[in-house]
Amino acid sequence: MAEQPTTHRRKYLRIPTDQVISFAELDRPDQLAVSRDVSTGGIRFEAVGIEIALGDRLRVTFNVGCRTI
Repeated sequence: MAEQPTTHRRKYLRIPTDQVISFAELDRPDQLAVSRDVSTGGIRFEAVGIEIALGDRLRVTFNVGCRTI
């Protein structure tokens, strides 16, 4: 029996990643986190011991290839 192609609900393809990134609220010192995936629509990361409220604006720094974004 042939497998049926799955329908993806995501608008943008997520690319798995596992790298250390830095992030901060716009007026706070940088914190470290681990990225889980990146897409055209954004980046998903895990941070331990930090609470980020919905709507908080963050500055996020990470590498893609040899570029820092």
